[in-house]
Amino acid sequence: MRSAIFSIFLLSACSDQNRQVMPPNPDVVGTDDAGTPPAEDPCASVTCGAPPASFCIDGQRLRKYSSDGACSAGSCTYPHTDTLCQNGCANSTCQGSDPCDGVTCNMPPANACLDAQTLRSYSSSGTCASGSCSYSYADACA
Repeated sequence: MRSAIFSIFLLSACSDQNRQVMPPNPDVVGTDDAGTPPAEDPCASVTCGAPPASFCIDGQRLRKYSSDGACSAGSCTYPHTDTLCQNGCANSTCQGSDPCDGVTCNMPPANACLDAQTLRSYSSSGTCASGSCSYSYADACA
């Protein structure tokens, strides 16, 4: 009797505009109480590893972006650091200064197998030369 009353209610409540409304099915996994599937995560297939290029904000300040971005609503954002250039900023670099000023070398390459017996492990911090980072490594045999 209870299901008959529920069915009559559904038919009468949804008879307008020729729509058919199904009651929620708690046995269907991946739906909410109304039977609607959950929205897909817009960041599920997004990799944030390509930050914008550094640039001069003005004639004295350089903006550099971190290589570690974060995804929100399908778009990447990257933290940045603004550096005061003692001798001015031009062509996306501080002029007349050490190219390693403001460079932090804390993103080593991923550890990798050289072959079936050898693992190359990189140091977590590196050194800067000519504006580029390099990392020491050790090869371990299994």
